[in-house]
Formats: sequence, structure tokens, C-alpha cells
Amino acid sequence: MAGAIIVFLKTKGALPGPIRNGAFASLGWKKASFPHTLLGLLTGVFLAAGMVFIITPVFPPLHGQEFGINGTAAALGGWQRFYWAIAA
Repeated sequence: MAGAIIVFLKTKGALPGPIRNGAFASLGWKKASFPHTLLGLLTGVFLAAGMVFIITPVFPPLHGQEFGINGTAAALGGWQRFYWAIAA
């Protein structure tokens, strides 16, 4: 994350004008419209819900299998699994 922030700030300083006026347009960055933002949000929610309610019940983890931090969150079930699916 720190590297991405540094690159963002350096790029911002190298381009003319403020971001609101389209300084990143030359890089291909444009402001997303509300329908595109909503589509991205709904896609993420449906993917997370599919992971929680379809994929995990169909392919459950083996009994007694040990997991790391992410695997433990995914195996707990309930809201913890939902939060994990969104983060994943």
C-alpha cells in the first residue's frame, strides 16, 4: 500500500492541474459514472455471497484441517466468512 501511495503522489505531482479537472485523464483514469460504480459494488457483493452460500457449502474444508489466518476466517462460517469473502 505504501508503494502505491508513493506512486500516486509522485504521479499527481508530475501532472498539471488538480485531479478534479482530469489531471489523470492522460493516464487513462477517468471518473466512474454512478451506474458503473453501482455495477462494481453489486458484482463484488454477489461474488462474496456466491463464495459464502454456494462455493463453500459445495466444497467444504476437510475435517480437522489446519488453516492460516485467512483460512480460519473462511472456515468459521456466518458473518466472519462473509467479511472474509468481501476482503478476498
